[in-house]
Amino acid sequence: MKRIYLSIPIALAIILLLILTNPSKDDFDSYISTHINEFAIQSGEDEQAANLISGFSYLLLQSNPNIIHKTNYFLFTLYKLDTTLIRSFGGNVDDLVIIGLFNNFVVLSKF
Repeated sequence: MKRIYLSIPIALAIILLLILTNPSKDDFDSYISTHINEFAIQSGEDEQAANLISGFSYLLLQSNPNIIHKTNYFLFTLYKLDTTLIRSFGGNVDDLVIIGLFNNFVVLSKF
């Protein structure tokens, strides 16, 4: 019986922590910008070109609300990133599903 009484506050603490650390849309925008910058550098671009690509991508994401689909579940948030526009320019990038929780982002799937 003591285990049940102990597990309830622990579960409530985890739920509260999830709610308080659910990243915002601004956090996601920053994550994507950094991710694109790192991807460009890994692809052989110099830092200046990577910054340009990252900045352009950020503006593109901000100007077209249909690219990022956000679903907030209070404990975590799911982001679906539609990369059709990038593919139309010849990029070989899959659409992504990314979960935001505990102030971090994890790619769940590429579809």
